[in-house]
Amino acid sequence: MRSIFISILCLFSQVLTAQTWQWSHQIGGPSSESIRLIGTDALAAVYIYGGYSGTSGVYIGQDTLYAPYGAAFIAKYNSDGNLAWVRNCTSPNGIGINGAVIDTVANKLYVAGVYINSCMLDTCMLSGLY
Repeated sequence: MRSIFISILCLFSQVLTAQTWQWSHQIGGPSSESIRLIGTDALAAVYIYGGYSGTSGVYIGQDTLYAPYGAAFIAKYNSDGNLAWVRNCTSPNGIGINGAVIDTVANKLYVAGVYINSCMLDTCMLSGLY
């Protein structure tokens, strides 16, 4: 049994090749931030989301996002690594994105998060009821 496993492992190590880097980008700022990968869509675009705090903001490509308190963002990179768009999510009482998923069949992005009272997702105002 052990010799079969080692033979298969040796075969795969000869047949499979390592992945190469396609592109990479630095995202960050002088305060604290967190970034998570959502995934890729059918066209190999990459979606990420994260959070940041501090008035100094977070740098994503040529964009600098600001918020008075804790904030979140969603961004899309095309398959060639160029930033397609970034959306800022802000709230006067703090906001957080808890998770996201891509529906590759319908080509839609779904995001779940929390905020207190109201928040701005890019230019869309969301408000909660008590």
